[in-house]
Amino acid sequence: MNERIICCLELSSTGVKMLAGYVYEKEVFILNAIESTRTKLVKGGILDKDEMVITIKELASKISSSIKFQVNDVVLIMPSNGVQIISTKGETNTNDSRISLFDASNCHTQCYKNVSDRLRPNYEIIDIVPYKYVYEDVYSNSFESERLPLNKAANHITMFADVEAMDGATIKSLESVVKKAGLNIVHKVCGANATINLTFSYNQSNPEFIFIDFGARQTTLGLSYEGRLEAVETLNYGSDDISDCIANKFNISFDKANEYKKLYGISKNPPFSFKTKDGFTVEELANVIKDSLRSLTDGINSFLLQVDANARNLFILTGGGSDLVGLDDYLINSFNNRVMVFTPPFFG
Repeated sequence: MNERIICCLELSSTGVKMLAGYVYEKEVFILNAIESTRTKLVKGGILDKDEMVITIKELASKISSSIKFQVNDVVLIMPSNGVQIISTKGETNTNDSRISLFDASNCHTQCYKNVSDRLRPNYEIIDIVPYKYVYEDVYSNSFESERLPLNKAANHITMFADVEAMDGATIKSLESVVKKAGLNIVHKVCGANATINLTFSYNQSNPEFIFIDFGARQTTLGLSYEGRLEAVETLNYGSDDISDCIANKFNISFDKANEYKKLYGISKNPPFSFKTKDGFTVEELANVIKDSLRSLTDGINSFLLQVDANARNLFILTGGGSDLVGLDDYLINSFNNRVMVFTPPFFG
């Protein structure tokens, strides 16, 4: 792959997304980003592998044509379904009293070994995410760094990292369609981790929070601490499920239910007599939405049981479903908590 151009591929519950860009002076520049909704993941799995392969090939061809560069390698963004996160560390004495890539590789290898007996059955590691390096110079002075202190004078280095793993069969299934599409996977990244890192980069005044990515058919809940993903859970429920409930309750089409949801959301009746063209009031619509949202609040309550109390003070709500009118107030009242609706630039 060209040293400057990076191509990312995500298979998600809303479709298949591909992005090409590059990093220059620590800034990310997007060359092109496209999405196809002809096929998608269902509960983290692929229903039609042949259709998925065709879709990936089409996106790669379009991206290649648009940027005048043949895309062969991709970073695969993994779904968050069932992701396990284990914190560990790896350490080594340096060669020639300077920190090298070889030393970093040794630390990574130790991290793999340290967690091998702690993985869930049939789980495999998808990524090791360092969050801190501690190294000692020749005078035994200790230093810390968020990034690998390459070429720094040191006799010893310790890497602290979060190891992310998921079901091995799921990994192989996702990898197989990418490879059949003729692409090489150079790295795998947990999507929830990437999203939390992006959010934290715009919101560093709140180091600890619960992240709620409210999507179309899936919601990702994450615990973030200083930009680290410490816990994650995926709910098979999203904004489109609300539209389904509205359509069933009032015997209307999904598209019309979606329009009512976006227009009124969770609102009170106006101070005059009013019904929609389909014969129900705004508050009747709101009640249906709130009944549906119990699936979300039940999922959040379950997730909070595994989270430290300090992290529960702030929910950061994002994703395509976060623009539902009144959703933030609904969550505030349901959890007696602070809620911030936040969508970083270029997110989605």
